Order: sequence, then structure tokens, then C-alpha cells
Amino acid sequence: MTIYELIAGALVRYPFRPPREGESLEAYRAALVEFLESRDFALGHEIRVGRAQADWTPEDVKAFRENIEREHYRGPGRDVEALEMLGTESGEWEPTDASMWVIFNELLSMMRDWKIEDPGRVLFPHIAALMTNGQLFSAPVERRDRKGALRMLTKHGPCYGWVVVADAFMHLITEDKTATKQDVILGHMGTRTTRVIKNLLYRYVDGRPVFDPTPQEWDLRNMPPGEQIEDPYADLLVSVPRSERVS
Repeated sequence: MTIYELIAGALVRYPFRPPREGESLEAYRAALVEFLESRDFALGHEIRVGRAQADWTPEDVKAFRENIEREHYRGPGRDVEALEMLGTESGEWEPTDASMWVIFNELLSMMRDWKIEDPGRVLFPHIAALMTNGQLFSAPVERRDRKGALRMLTKHGPCYGWVVVADAFMHLITEDKTATKQDVILGHMGTRTTRVIKNLLYRYVDGRPVFDPTPQEWDLRNMPPGEQIEDPYADLLVSVPRSERVS
């Protein structure tokens, strides 16, 4: 598949502006990659390297992983107060794992309902952090800001636990080297004693999302030997001091 075919296919899925007068292919390609990576990171990388995902070299895969780490989980470059953040009063939530499960499932359900109500809506990731005084902060963030914003929230005060939920793709390569993408509402939840990933898989039928009835769920603290999942959020609560709840 040529770079022109890759670009044509990308434009069908994600309409983008036509080339400007005098704009070179490389300049247009770079602008398209930047546009695509806010919507489909793997597709953007296909355009960057000039190869479909199933044809990526080991170097392409390595660069893809490095780009995800650098772009998806970099710092937001702004103060936490600049986020469109919602906060509850102190003491409104009990700082417990049970509370975290309620918050986690509510955010997953919220994202699922938004997708069902408006399939074409761009859903920004949503983060939340529960402080040890029972105060809950939450905010929508840019896709690449999610870890950086969470890190700032968890360092903004004594944090009990955190949640991030996003509309995403799971990128898969089958044994016959066919690249597939699975639509998913992806959720991460973590406390000092709990670390869970929960996926709400869905597919489009006649332009409408249809969700699988059974979510996927992994307890990262109790994975079977040989089935470990790399945790991009493993360092979030490492340096945050423990604190007793205050009224």
C-alpha cells in the first residue's frame, strides 16, 4: 500500500482539509499525522512511517510505543487549576475502595451513555481523583494529557485513588498479520491496594454503537504468571504521602 493510498483511506475515516496551494507532500503529511493522532494514534503512525500497521517493522513498533509514552502520558503543561475541573465538598465521599468502584463505574456508564446518545460525538478522556478528606475532583482532558493531569491531581493533595476513562481503540495484529481495531470504552482505576482495568467493548451496527453485554476486567495486582499487563500509570501514587482523613 502506497503512502497515497494510506492517506486516502485515512481521509475517508477522518475528513481533513485539502492540501494548501504550494504545500509539499511532507508538510501535508506532517499536518495530517498531528490531526490523526488526536483521534487514532495507530493510524497517525501508519501515515508517519508510510506502512500499514500489519506491515510495521520492529523499528516502527518501537517508535510507536515510544511516541505513545511521550505523547499520551506527558505533562499537561499547565497548572491543575487551569483544568475545567469539578470538585465536591470535603467529606462528601468516603475515601474507600468501595467509593472508588462507584466513581469508576459511574464514569464508565456516563461515557457509554454519551456514545449511545451521540455516536459521532468526540469524547474526551475523563479523569477523577478522590482525596483522603473525601473531596472528589474530576475533569475532561485532552487525550495526550491524561497521565500528566492525573499526576498533578494526585500531587495536589493527599490522594486516595484515581480514575481515567476514555473512548479508545484496542489495536490487534492477528497471526496472519491482519491489523484490526476494537472500539472500547477503556477504564483504569487505582488506589494503594487496588489496580483495575475495565473495558466496555462495542461495535457499530448501522452506524450505531452496540455494546457487548459482559465487560472485560483485569485485576493487575493478581494477574496469573505469564499474563502480566504493562501498567502506564504505575507511578501515580508512589510519591504521594499517606494521610489520615480530616473532617
